[in-house]
Amino acid sequence: AVRLYNGFSLLDYKTYKRQLILVQKMRVQKLVENKEKRHSQIEDHTKMSQIVLISKILKISKLVIIMICLSYFTGLIWFVLCSYQVGNYSDAYLDAYDFENSYQTNYARISSLTYYAFTTLSTVGLGDFHPKNTSERVACS
Repeated sequence: AVRLYNGFSLLDYKTYKRQLILVQKMRVQKLVENKEKRHSQIEDHTKMSQIVLISKILKISKLVIIMICLSYFTGLIWFVLCSYQVGNYSDAYLDAYDFENSYQTNYARISSLTYYAFTTLSTVGLGDFHPKNTSERVACS
């Protein structure tokens, strides 16, 4: 019988997640078993406060990255939509904010649209950039 190499199971993220959960459970178990340190907030040998802090920082970082990506791609979609509407509408976004001039680059246009999407997603909504016609309002809502 030929035995195949099973080392690739070490690359599975579920293995690492299971090991991390096991280590955390062992740390909590040690803390609960020791009566003197059970209620001590000064001595934290299990480093639970650091684990909680790192997990919160990771969750916030993930949220920020998702928000930046969403606002960037929303800005790109709006840029494409506005580029196709310039000939049809006189009150389009690119015309209203003078982005159709030759000195404006696509980078400046996309940056302003991404800025609009980011302020909208972060619920700040400053109002300095906003959709100008009905189709843009529908696309941005």
